[in-house]
Amino acid sequence: MSSDYEVLAITTLQKYFGFNNFRPGQLAIITAILEGKNVLAILPTGGGKSICFQVPALALDGTALVISPLISLMKDQVDHLEEKGINASYLSSNLEKAEITLRLKKLAEGKYKIFYLAPERLANQKIIDICQKIKISRLIIDEAHCISLWGHQFRPNYQKIPQFVEKIQKKSEKIALAAFTATATSMVSVEIKNFLELEKATVFSGGFLRKNLIFHNLICDCIWTKNIYLFKLLKVHQSENIIIYCCTRVECERLLRLIKHYDFSNRYQIDIYHGGLDKDKRENCQNDFLSGKIKIIIATNAFGMGVDKSDVRVVIHYQISANLENYYQEAGRAGRDEKLSYAYLLYSEKDLLIQAEMINKNYEDLDNPRRKIEISKLKTIKNYTISRSCLQEKIIKYFGQNESASLCQNCHHCLQRKIELDEKEQQFIQKLERINQLYLEKCDTESLPNLFTIKQMELMAILEVRTFSELKKIPGVGSGIISFYANQRISG
Repeated sequence: MSSDYEVLAITTLQKYFGFNNFRPGQLAIITAILEGKNVLAILPTGGGKSICFQVPALALDGTALVISPLISLMKDQVDHLEEKGINASYLSSNLEKAEITLRLKKLAEGKYKIFYLAPERLANQKIIDICQKIKISRLIIDEAHCISLWGHQFRPNYQKIPQFVEKIQKKSEKIALAAFTATATSMVSVEIKNFLELEKATVFSGGFLRKNLIFHNLICDCIWTKNIYLFKLLKVHQSENIIIYCCTRVECERLLRLIKHYDFSNRYQIDIYHGGLDKDKRENCQNDFLSGKIKIIIATNAFGMGVDKSDVRVVIHYQISANLENYYQEAGRAGRDEKLSYAYLLYSEKDLLIQAEMINKNYEDLDNPRRKIEISKLKTIKNYTISRSCLQEKIIKYFGQNESASLCQNCHHCLQRKIELDEKEQQFIQKLERINQLYLEKCDTESLPNLFTIKQMELMAILEVRTFSELKKIPGVGSGIISFYANQRISG
């Protein structure tokens, strides 16, 4: 029987998606869903989980309902399905009332193979009435970690899914459930199974060891150090597609100004994305990034879910994430095409305090159990960040996996890799050091500070400062220093 379902799965994949074969692990998940088993699939970001529920939905009779937490995620997947000629739709508050009525009418007529719903709509009586009458092929719970109090994106309405299933399920035919998540610890997995009553579910785990992704944590003692690292990374990866994550909208805006301020050679095609921008601006920015019109996007965690861009080569966390789940999911947006890619985390204590303040603002009651969970998660990611041992091993252990990552060769500890100045940059600094020496020789006392500090010289070397107008933009460089620099006739 399984072989028949495997043939059906492969045929459906080829017909609708144009692929000859599945990625490792996908076929087993799809076969289990086709067989009518309850399934829990834990697949890392980039593991191809949407294919795992879309293929069964297309192969089976009826409509598959997909519970999804984000409008952008639903819209993106529906857009991709419609491009392939597949009848799919979703509901959202952004739609006109007449459009919602039309989509519900088509749902009632069985016109859709896949229909996406936010968990908040499961209590809607009209939707319940429609779902009681039509054939539901499968119920898919995407981002299933949202059901767990211990999950990093807890949504209380996810816990109402069992009541919804009970209301729409026919006595003669039970609806099989398939839950998917990219970030579930052992504790979260248990809660997903308990809430969805999936004790006998077939569980799949795609593994958390990303062999094409190099993790690199950089400890920053001050903002100077952080910005020197940032501009060095942008220079090294200047031809690549890059996502830079910040934890606040204000920091996104500030960082955009900073990079443009120091973009002396017009290297960077860059824009910004966060929830404070209007809808058209966000859509234009996302489309420009997907099309390659811009190469760098600075964003909060509002950006990323459902964004189908496989050739992101670098993810930089300019500020630390609130937890390891968020970080791993965001970092995992690099290298989805399985080519060598990089995840950098620039850590400073100040950013940790910002995250703590955000937690306290969200949970003013110090005894709130959710607050205690968030604080515990923040401590965990701090320990991960400052760790001096294998980073992939820490990720794997956190998510309760049995993989071995000893000497993973996928993190800067195991590779013994450092971010260092190249030969040309070192030569530039040597010239600046000679100017410093000339400056000291002309001074009456050697107690005066150097013309340029070490960090100023490093930043100038990375930015390749060539003109005096560019030199003026370096913090702490005044007109007197520029005049002395000019008199030495030493150019960058």
